[in-house]
Amino acid sequence: MKPLRDYRSWAILIFGVAFVIRLIYLLQVRSNPFFYSPMVDELWNLNWATEILEKSFWGSEIYFRGPLYPYLLALILKVTGSDYFWARLIQMIIASASVSLAYLLGREFFSEKVARLGSVFYAIYGTMIFYEGMFLIPVIFIFLNLLGLIILARNRDNPRKRPYFLAGLIFGLSAIARPNILLIVPMLALWVFFHFRKKIETRSIVVLLLVFFIGVALPIVPVTARNYVVADDLVMISSQGGINLYLGNNTIAEGLTMMMPEIVLDARIPWDRFNPTISEYAEKAVGYPLKPSEVSAFWSNKAKEFIFEHPGQFIGLTFRKLVYFFSGFENSDQTDIYNFTKYSPLISVLIFNKILKFPFGLFAPLGLIGIGLCWYRRRELAPLLIFFFGYIPTVILFLVTARHRLTVIPLLLLFSAYTIFYLRDRLKVSDLKKAACPIAALIILLAVMNTNFFDLGFQNVSQIHYSLALTHTRQGNYEEAIKEYKLSIDKAPAAPALYVGLGTTYYKMQRRQDAVRQFIHALSLDPDYVDAHVGLGITYYEMGQLDRAERSLRRAATLDPDRIEPYINLGEIYMARENNEMARRFFEIALEIDPDDHVLGTKLGVLHGRAGDTAAAYDYFRQSLEINPDYSAGYLNWGNICLINGDTAVAIQKYNLAIELDSLALEPYYNLTLLYIKLGDLQKARESIDALLRIDPDFEKGLDLKQRLGG
Repeated sequence: MKPLRDYRSWAILIFGVAFVIRLIYLLQVRSNPFFYSPMVDELWNLNWATEILEKSFWGSEIYFRGPLYPYLLALILKVTGSDYFWARLIQMIIASASVSLAYLLGREFFSEKVARLGSVFYAIYGTMIFYEGMFLIPVIFIFLNLLGLIILARNRDNPRKRPYFLAGLIFGLSAIARPNILLIVPMLALWVFFHFRKKIETRSIVVLLLVFFIGVALPIVPVTARNYVVADDLVMISSQGGINLYLGNNTIAEGLTMMMPEIVLDARIPWDRFNPTISEYAEKAVGYPLKPSEVSAFWSNKAKEFIFEHPGQFIGLTFRKLVYFFSGFENSDQTDIYNFTKYSPLISVLIFNKILKFPFGLFAPLGLIGIGLCWYRRRELAPLLIFFFGYIPTVILFLVTARHRLTVIPLLLLFSAYTIFYLRDRLKVSDLKKAACPIAALIILLAVMNTNFFDLGFQNVSQIHYSLALTHTRQGNYEEAIKEYKLSIDKAPAAPALYVGLGTTYYKMQRRQDAVRQFIHALSLDPDYVDAHVGLGITYYEMGQLDRAERSLRRAATLDPDRIEPYINLGEIYMARENNEMARRFFEIALEIDPDDHVLGTKLGVLHGRAGDTAAAYDYFRQSLEINPDYSAGYLNWGNICLINGDTAVAIQKYNLAIELDSLALEPYYNLTLLYIKLGDLQKARESIDALLRIDPDFEKGLDLKQRLGG
């Protein structure tokens, strides 16, 4: 067989190999409950992408995170539709292209054989594959960083403006995916300056760097401008920097998970409530409303206070995070990586936690030895070394997870390949003297990096079962959810969130007595657990125990005045009691909390209509339907109020609009039939009731009307 000599052939081949491996992995993990029901950051990104597609392309708030990936995901979902498999498959194509880019980058700094072996390592790197299949930022972030480095490398002796502008543009795009790359961009610019210092005029270097930074700024400036236009706040890219810094640097931080002394970050704060919760705390602390930039500054200042007031603790914490960064153990912040391997025979071979914590526990020592062996070439390898060592502080300043250190993995793999060929060549010629030190260092690093220091490696079994239970509940697999909740409770019997989750599942199964017992048990552990009070109140309401329901919901509203569910359900209770005035008051409070809730607007329209305030009713209906023009029930209720007030022509119009939006809804047809009977138009009444019975031939009230009409 003729060997591959053309680098393009290998780039295509390794892309194909990487893609096939990733395709096999995707086909295997489709059985994983999280595949079609993502959680945590994946769900955040999916919800954001959905909002871009269905609500507002530009949004109305400051970006809390870098926006590039959610917009890319929105594009992918637009192309693939609702099937997450195809969306993940497109991501795997991007990821496979990154493998080829790593090979091309390796060719710029190493030999062909090192570049090829490094790309093979990348193609089979299990942790990378695991995250590439998730709706997370690294898939595009790593691609862009590799591409930017390649452009710089290929033009390191070519001071033309165009490639440096393009490199800057790529890093600018990377920055609006994850802004921490901006800490490295100036370092790369310094390298460009010193690299060309003796080759071209200083003026030419300055112009080159100016062009480079213009490229960096080009994707960022529109994001900054958009933030200012929509929210009157000057935020360059996103507002999460301050809270992220504080989560990694506070008196109870341990460097692995989100922890802060002010707020308990557990299930009572769902991920979509995280930003509002930390903003509300900051505003209460200062006593006045804050813009997102000011919230970020608030938490940044608290992190700085910790650093300067507790320097010893900060140094110790930073050292721990540095140890975590280079530990072979894969600390996952999404789902337990090692538990996840049971869903894929392939990934179980590519990720394991035994004596050797593969893959990082092998490739990190090999890569660090490679960096040491190449140190004499540090000027030549400067872009790689700057990126590698410059990126590490952007992780250990915050939280250390397997996901966040992925960015340096492609570089480590290239240096790993260099180490292997170096040792092979020394041993091949029996040059033990030159091989001895690297081998000894490798043995030491293997031992150190495959040892779990501090509390690293603790497997939160309860959290694993809890996440599975939540996912099964979302998918309607209630029996499986109950099993997982009980397994989780066995491991953490004092966690109230688990009992609330189990109670919610029982409620969805209409096992209301079982639900009540779980909510009460949760409150015995934490009497102020708002979720438990809300769940208990809603369940009592469904059971017809309105007084108990009211007590629970009022307690919830007292504990958390900004929580909308208590007010909505208190309004429902008073509607059931036919106390429309009290119902209206609670619905109005709820609408103040969420002015865009079109259902609440419709309910208020109904209540005002019943009170005879037709103008207010119509105004609420109009506002509700402006928010959601496709809300069929809004037109139905509007028609009902028109009918009550004798405006039959408008009532007919609204009923027909309701039918246009939901042709399978029975009530608009039924009400139209009654209205036509009242007007004496029996022909149209028959047409309307016939349409209803075509939808549901067994609808009893419809059959009675049909009989009355003589059909």
